[in-house]
Amino acid sequence: MKKYKSGWEKEKSRREAEAKLKKVVAGSKKVTDFFDVVSEPKSNIAETTSCRPNATALRPSTSSDCIAEPHINIVSSEPNLKTKSSNVAEDETHGVKETIQHDMDVGCWGGISDQLRDYCCQIGSLEFQHLDADFSTSETRITGDIFKRRCSKSLFWREQLNGEIVKREWFCYSPSTKKLYCFFCKLFASDSEKIMLQLASVGYGDWKHAPRDLARHESSNKHLSYLSTYFFRRAKKGSICKDLEEQNESDRKYWCKVLARVLSVIKFLSSRGLAFRGSSERVGSPQNGNFLGILELLAEYDTFLAEHIQKRVNKGKGHVSYFSSTVGLCEEFIDAIATKVLHIIISEIKQAKYYSVSVDSTPDIANVDQLTIIFRYVLPDGPVERFVKFMPTRGHTGRQLADILLEFIEYNGISLKDLRGQSYDNAANMSGKYKGMQAIIKERNHQAEYIPCVAHSLNLVGKCAAECCQSAVRFFMFVQGLYVFFSASTHRWNLLVDALKPLKCLTIKPLSDTRWEARYDALHALRKGYQAVLQVLTAISDDNDETYQTKETARGFVSSMKKLETGILVEVWSCIMERFHKTSQALQDSNMTLNKATNLLQGLQNFIQLLRPQFQTFKGRGQALSGCHHYTEEISRKKRRKVGLDSEGESEDTSLDPLSRFKVDSYLPIIDQILSSMKTRLEAYDGLQRKFSFLIELNTMSNCKIEASAKSLLQYYPDDLEESLPEEMIHFSTLIKQHHFNSECKEIQMFKFINENEFAHAFPNVSVVFKLYLCLMISNCSGERSFSALKRVKNHLRSSMRQKRLNSLAILCIENDILQKIDTDDIIKSFALSKSRKCVI
Repeated sequence: MKKYKSGWEKEKSRREAEAKLKKVVAGSKKVTDFFDVVSEPKSNIAETTSCRPNATALRPSTSSDCIAEPHINIVSSEPNLKTKSSNVAEDETHGVKETIQHDMDVGCWGGISDQLRDYCCQIGSLEFQHLDADFSTSETRITGDIFKRRCSKSLFWREQLNGEIVKREWFCYSPSTKKLYCFFCKLFASDSEKIMLQLASVGYGDWKHAPRDLARHESSNKHLSYLSTYFFRRAKKGSICKDLEEQNESDRKYWCKVLARVLSVIKFLSSRGLAFRGSSERVGSPQNGNFLGILELLAEYDTFLAEHIQKRVNKGKGHVSYFSSTVGLCEEFIDAIATKVLHIIISEIKQAKYYSVSVDSTPDIANVDQLTIIFRYVLPDGPVERFVKFMPTRGHTGRQLADILLEFIEYNGISLKDLRGQSYDNAANMSGKYKGMQAIIKERNHQAEYIPCVAHSLNLVGKCAAECCQSAVRFFMFVQGLYVFFSASTHRWNLLVDALKPLKCLTIKPLSDTRWEARYDALHALRKGYQAVLQVLTAISDDNDETYQTKETARGFVSSMKKLETGILVEVWSCIMERFHKTSQALQDSNMTLNKATNLLQGLQNFIQLLRPQFQTFKGRGQALSGCHHYTEEISRKKRRKVGLDSEGESEDTSLDPLSRFKVDSYLPIIDQILSSMKTRLEAYDGLQRKFSFLIELNTMSNCKIEASAKSLLQYYPDDLEESLPEEMIHFSTLIKQHHFNSECKEIQMFKFINENEFAHAFPNVSVVFKLYLCLMISNCSGERSFSALKRVKNHLRSSMRQKRLNSLAILCIENDILQKIDTDDIIKSFALSKSRKCVI
């Protein structure tokens, strides 16, 4: 069993290591012991001034006259009067290198040499200011004063007329002389000039009149001339800060090039929902994942990237390369880009003003119920639907789901009063009229109309029709069982594929559980390859190499496919499902409008209504498909009911013939159930459709009808539209009559016409009407697409992904069109600048 050190043992080991290190350092020689140190002689000015201050400076003062210190965070090192800075210079005459030490206390300077001036120009004046010195030692009191006065930190700053506070970098305090000096005058003033300048010679200590005298000095001509001399010499000789800035700028440009390539790979992988990491983090390993693998591929054609990999990659800890996907680089980039994409979407929603929402939920691979939030709003180019976020949910009540949506809207500063439409699936917690999510949102905003999702409505219509009678239920069980039978064995599947190849048709498909209209693929494949499938099943049932159970199952399918009822149902459902499938595909367009969706549903309803009297047509097709001309009831022996002795005189039971029975029990219930379900769902769109139906006929309607429709619309949106709407509508109708619009999405074309010609200021209410109309959510297809992206991003290999990373990758994958358009240069520059400062120089 492994034993770990306790906290006390670790602390004891640390103390012993520190004591050992101090002992080694104490016994070692210093670097200066190996050089001959030549020090500059110190001037005795400090001695005279420290012993006897200037008589003119010793004036009576009180502490009440001192200037209050400004509230500024001052960051400075602790003054160390014994610390000296060494500068190595080469004597050109003798060619001998000597080490010169410079005192950091300005008051201790004697004769000023050129070497000292060069050194001071390199490091600047901030190192000599001693801001954190003990100013209490500078206290003085002149005869007549009650209070003592001393130097204050407030003297190191001055306040300009505009209120800005500027630091006096020329100001230096001497801890030894307890006086103030001018850094520039002390360096460059001659000996004769220093006699006239107190701040350049003996120092300044009149704390009572310091604010006045210091302000006069910094505006004097002498001070300004020495300041110019300092900057000229600094630029000529160069400075340490300048060298550091140049090196930092060079590093920044280098990392910008590296990060630009890294960011391109991140955008590529995230936009496609691909994984980043592999099992290895070494460049050159075949298991290093997509991120490093793509960088390796780019390096084959990019010399800069190849050199970077050769110099900095696979060097171990302490070598920065920004190629590892396990460090924070990828996470920071992904989060920064995703935040920028989300901000663009939020700003578009606020700019568009009116919007609708769609909410749906599904469990992910980790069994966390993810609530997707979709916004629909109108841009100048037309309506768009955008995914914004996945929200994990712990409860499924309408109140809990509504709180999640309202919290997101409030957090991002989106106005709830501009919500004009909400669309959910048919679940009671979503669409319930009393406790559902749509009712709770309606309480907060009465203008948030509930719009059923038409795509989901078609699923419900088909599901109800498929369960309306026993024959329909048995038929779909037969189709699903047929697929399971062939897919359970590779041998049987290969036989089926070989039989269908000459027909150039699809293989048998499984039935979809969620998208009912997608069953068209399975029925279409079965109908087109009906005879080929029947031949394969017959061959399997007669194959002696097959097991008894397999042959019996195949015989059962053969028997079912040779029935007339099966042939009729294949033809009926194939016809119905084809229309459902085409309509559903049209409704999935993000540019779908309410009028167009309603017209499509009404057209589908009329089509189903026309199928009701066409049973004989489907019977003929079923006979041709199955090769059978008789119903099962006609072929089988009819059971005779026993008649008792007391039943004399009663007639035999009247019964329908097989044709009529199948029509009444199977065909008509399917058609009637579809018509009934569609009628119920069309009624939900009737109220909204009547409000905006006149827009599609605006260029053909009379002025009276336009005026009546506009006034009716005013009653629904009194807070959004003005009383001048009827006049604007009539004027706008006369304008668009001169232009020809396509029948496809005519309302969107008219809205674009207003924006492209900048007519919004002339028809403001008309523009608002189109925004209100086009922002209405029609389907939940965008939410279903986000679930597909969820399965790609968070799969079984990435099931432990955090929620923040999931949302970032999801929005980059789903809204990749925005990702490709955004400018990421500012992200790269700020990231490179922050990281280059951390590099070892």
